[in-house]
Parts: sequence; structure tokens; C-alpha cells
Amino acid sequence: MNSFIGENTCFIITDEAERFYFSGERVAEGVLVVSDCEKAYFTDMRYYESAVKKLGKKLKVYPETGDAIKKYIAEKGFVKIGLDYGKITVKEFSEYKKLKVKLFDCASAVAKMRSVKNDAEVENVKKACEITEKAFYETLPLLKVGITESEFKKELVAAYLRYGAEKESFDTIVAFGKGSAIPHYETGDVKLTENCVVLVDTGCVYKGYCSDFTRTLYFGTPDKEFLSVYKAVLSANEIAERKIKEGTSLKTADGFARRILEKAG
Repeated sequence: MNSFIGENTCFIITDEAERFYFSGERVAEGVLVVSDCEKAYFTDMRYYESAVKKLGKKLKVYPETGDAIKKYIAEKGFVKIGLDYGKITVKEFSEYKKLKVKLFDCASAVAKMRSVKNDAEVENVKKACEITEKAFYETLPLLKVGITESEFKKELVAAYLRYGAEKESFDTIVAFGKGSAIPHYETGDVKLTENCVVLVDTGCVYKGYCSDFTRTLYFGTPDKEFLSVYKAVLSANEIAERKIKEGTSLKTADGFARRILEKAG
């Protein structure tokens, strides 16, 4: 962390996901102040006891009475404050501007820190993936003529919770037939019929870490066009997976797959 936060500098973290990353715990409301030597959490009295219980052994928790953060910053002698400009509200920014210290955007620094996962984080991501896959294959036999997109989605999400996930990592998409061709389709009450494309775009959250899982299926006997497209996408996926190595840029990785699809027409 020291390489990102300089002397007499702190980050003020307001975003829930970023507060979780830096503190390791979820607290409903609050502000986390992070410096190169310590962390301090500020929350109003509604959440103070809960915050102390969750965070008290890791860092100092303060009741936010309106000017507690201002006093803390003055006492610590911070002269520069990093704010995530992509997350903070205009109202919050206006309040911190009154502190008469130098404000700067720390979004890229925070993103860089979060992008490199430690062993515990990797295990949490793996577990989220395992839960997603297990729930998906458990729910798959429910795909029968007459079931609706919403009904299948409900059963899949319920399976996540049974296997220890906190929630969906985003709003699950289940699309039957023509809906499968619409990006970010809104799951509805379309019923499954024979010879129908099924798209499931889903994921779950485990200890704050997400999976993202998309599968395309065919209910019935697929025609030649579907098989041709499916095989092209599968080939692009497999070839890109084999070629991607540590240090490969996103553009290069995209190119591995894109060239296969272009060659397939």
C-alpha cells in the first residue's frame, strides 16, 4: 500500500465495494480513511456498534458526528486527500473541498491495487465460480417445455444461496429463443418450447468476490446454422484460452478470438 499512498496523504473511501476491499468487512454505511500507516472507519450512530463489532480488532472506529473526519484529518496532518472521482457524489466532494487541503483523483490507484489478487482473494473467486457451476448444473434439469425464463432464473438464484453465496453478482439473464440474441436482455415470462436457444448469463458473490458465467444451450435438435455458429465461438474461446499468457494485453487477447470468428464469417 505504501507505494500508492504517499507521506501526509490519505485516501477517503466512500464506495461500498472499495470499503469492503480495504477493510475486509461489510458495514452498511460509513467512510474509510486509509493512509500509509493506519486505517480509520467513520459511521453514524445507527451503525456504530455493528462497525465496532466487525472492524474493532482491525482498525479504529469513530462515531461520525458531523466533523469527526475533519478533526481526524487535521490531527494527522494530512495535506493531500485522494477521492475516487468516479464514485463520490457532488455533495460529498463539496464537503471535502472545505477542508482546504489538496484533493486528487485516486481512482486509478485504487483500481490498480484491487486488480492484483492475493491468494485468499483468488480462492474466493474460485469458490464463487464453483458455486455458480454447481447451481447451474443442479438447475439444468428444470429446463422443460413450459417453464418460463423467470421461473428458471428464480430456481438458479435460490441454488446460489443454498450453496453459500451472498447474492447474484449481477441481475441474472435467462433468455429463450429470439431473446438470446439481445445483449442485456430483460428476463421475462417467455415459455420454453421445443427446438429453442437458451442463454444463461449469471454469477454469484462469495465473500465479496464475483463469478461471471455465460452458457448457450439448445433445447431440442439444433440446426446446421446454430451448430456452425456455436462451434466457431467455442473454437475462438479455446484458442484464445491456450494463447493467453501472463503479460498478454487485453487487445491482443481479444484479437486471438476475434480472428477465429472473422475467419468463420
